[in-house]
Amino acid sequence: MSPSHVLEPTYQSLRQLLLENTWPPGTRLETVRLADLLHVSATPVRDSLNRLLGERLVDFVPGMGFHVPRLSEAGFRELLACQLALLRVALAGDIGPEQRAPDPSLSTEPQMCEHEVLLGVAAAFGANRELHAVLSHVSLRLEPARSAERILFSDTSDELSKINVLLSAGDRNGLEARLALYHYRRSEAAARIIARLERG
Repeated sequence: MSPSHVLEPTYQSLRQLLLENTWPPGTRLETVRLADLLHVSATPVRDSLNRLLGERLVDFVPGMGFHVPRLSEAGFRELLACQLALLRVALAGDIGPEQRAPDPSLSTEPQMCEHEVLLGVAAAFGANRELHAVLSHVSLRLEPARSAERILFSDTSDELSKINVLLSAGDRNGLEARLALYHYRRSEAAARIIARLERG
């Protein structure tokens, strides 16, 4: 196992590259090349890839190694449906008196805005830690597709702003309707989103 002061930055760098859709789905993730890219030895890269495999952010095929996951239309729709179901469970909770909506304009990582806002919904309505962890996991698996969504949809920032306004107001019914629309739109455009994602 690599020392933590080497492993953690390597893991974070690889994770970010994957979430940014740096490589097209199906791309083989070669340990030596990644080590050269990140200026580290092969060991922390291998350890990081195994950790990312556990998070299902990379795939592993025996005899072929690690690869960027390939998401099908059906798989994409299943993740969307799972995410919406988790958000609906979160909305059934009690609003925490000191919780407020995260402001995506304050994020230092613009590509993570949707992830932060959706987790903010769960946090604001008092979702338990396990639900929050599962929602985070599902949302991160959808993150590479969001790069394609931002190309296909010109109003993703406006979508987030509307969710944030409803969240700030504690409008449970409005949020449920807005989140349903958010997920329906992406489910209907699944073929276009996956095609764009495949192009990298």
